[in-house]
Amino acid sequence: MLRSMIAAIPLLSIHSVQADVTDATALDFLRVEKTKAAVMVLQVKTEFLPGSPEYTIARQKYTAAQQAFNNYTKAMLGNYALGVKTDLSASAQLAYSKATDFQAYVSTLDFKHKGFTAVFVAAGLLIDIGDKLYSAFRKKQKEELSAMAREYSLQVTWDDWDKL
Repeated sequence: MLRSMIAAIPLLSIHSVQADVTDATALDFLRVEKTKAAVMVLQVKTEFLPGSPEYTIARQKYTAAQQAFNNYTKAMLGNYALGVKTDLSASAQLAYSKATDFQAYVSTLDFKHKGFTAVFVAAGLLIDIGDKLYSAFRKKQKEELSAMAREYSLQVTWDDWDKL
């Protein structure tokens, strides 16, 4: 399964960097980012022992990226569930920065089996995704917004390192 996920990531990476975000694809971009990060964690876990410097640093960088990315998506979906549009550009920039830091570190590691190089979406694309999702949320009835936000949150929230 890991090999098939790793094989699919380059295609997803290229798609997520170059594609135009629409209401229908906004969540797909966030799902792709979550998947790329998870595959990178699995790569580290299969190549390095817990407690090794590479494993420890990768875990720290992932945790920072996970927190920043999840804070961004939680704020975005929470605000939209309430029907509020707020400027999350600083949060998007932080999520992008931390995800890029994690990806850059993992790409410097010497793996026995070379996998892929993930390319996370740009911060501007995260902001665009937020705007597109806001449009989608505005079209739903108030009572559907909270349920929709909870469902989307499950789909795009990065998992803890130990759960991957």
